[in-house]
Amino acid sequence: MVLDDIRDDVGPDGASQGPEPDGDDGSGDGESGDPIPDYASKYQPEDPESKYDDPAEELPSIPEPPSPDPEEIPDGLRLSFWWLVLVFNGALLALWLGVLFVAFEGNLDLGGRLLFAGSVLFVYGYYKYRTNPYR
Repeated sequence: MVLDDIRDDVGPDGASQGPEPDGDDGSGDGESGDPIPDYASKYQPEDPESKYDDPAEELPSIPEPPSPDPEEIPDGLRLSFWWLVLVFNGALLALWLGVLFVAFEGNLDLGGRLLFAGSVLFVYGYYKYRTNPYR
């Protein structure tokens, strides 16, 4: 009865036969019972850049800046620049470590010394920057 109806829907290989095909050729034109018509072929989006001219032709040409030759830089300037970089990096490191030791460890002795050393390094770096003859 019900079991016989189920066996009729199943084919010899065990796969479901399903309903009979309705003759749809898969074209997607909506005329053969396809519920979703193919609008993509009818309405192509307009290229938004097509209404503008080529911007490369309208912009002025800007010359490339000259690259500095490493041999044009005086040795004293190069040495003083890297010395000041080291001094200010050391000052920042000492200051922030001092703040961290005081705030999180409660170590006022070590934190205070680091804060003082960082402050002295900042003052020294500022003085060397202002009195630099290559400036």
